[in-house]
Amino acid sequence: MLKTTLFTVLLLISNLSIAGETLTFADTIGKWKLSEPYYDVRYKIASWIVGRNKNSEQMQLDIKSDSDIVFTRMLSKGRLQTIQASQVQIVDDVYIIWLPWEKGGKYKLVLAGWGSKYSDSKRLFGQIYLYNDEGLFNGWSVTFEPDTSEVKR
Repeated sequence: MLKTTLFTVLLLISNLSIAGETLTFADTIGKWKLSEPYYDVRYKIASWIVGRNKNSEQMQLDIKSDSDIVFTRMLSKGRLQTIQASQVQIVDDVYIIWLPWEKGGKYKLVLAGWGSKYSDSKRLFGQIYLYNDEGLFNGWSVTFEPDTSEVKR
């Protein structure tokens, strides 16, 4: 009986692991917002103490085609930075998006995607790199989820 139960549990777990699949570029078309990770109460209290505003880091990707991608980022004091992609390179399942901004700077967004076969759940994840005239100077991890705030008609 114990072996049968263990086998059943292992079989269910193995089926869950194959439920996900790599997103194709066609699967990424649409609006994506920066995913907010779940934080426990301790993190929320610490953020409040140091004055971290949850809405201080907002990003959005609007992917219409491989040649029409718009990146929007909320900067300090509510200023929006909106950048049209100058180049997109697709290498297997990795997307490299060049986003030039003023004074010779640029973002390079490197993303891959994952989605579930059995639900609408999907994510884009990767790194955003910041460059200036002298080269790479910063970067951080990002995860995007579909922006469902607009009503689909």
